[in-house]
Amino acid sequence: MPRRKQRSVVFVLRQIQSEHSTDQETCEWIQTIDFDVNGHDRAGHSPLTMAAAQGKLETLKYLQSMGGQVFYRQPNGHTILTAAVSNGHYEVAQYAVRLGLCVSCARTRFPTIMDFFLETRSG
Repeated sequence: MPRRKQRSVVFVLRQIQSEHSTDQETCEWIQTIDFDVNGHDRAGHSPLTMAAAQGKLETLKYLQSMGGQVFYRQPNGHTILTAAVSNGHYEVAQYAVRLGLCVSCARTRFPTIMDFFLETRSG
């Protein structure tokens, strides 16, 4: 069995963010590498929050199966739920709610996810 390549979290984030790879292609690529599934970049983006922001539901599920922390909150208070909603990926947002993510955004300036959504969409 060939040795899997070790990749940095920043490299993985760029690949997940790429518009040139489908959700399925991203999942297949992730299976060929080693990386810290719960790592994050300087801004606090994790592989799971990036997958949610990009609407890559299958990638998000795969990262979760690898031990990714779905309740991770970025330093700015955002979660996979807020990443999905703010980018219009409602199927991902519904999945996050089913996982048990709280609809309240208590650590941000928005009391609820709906307030967050309305503010970010109206500006």
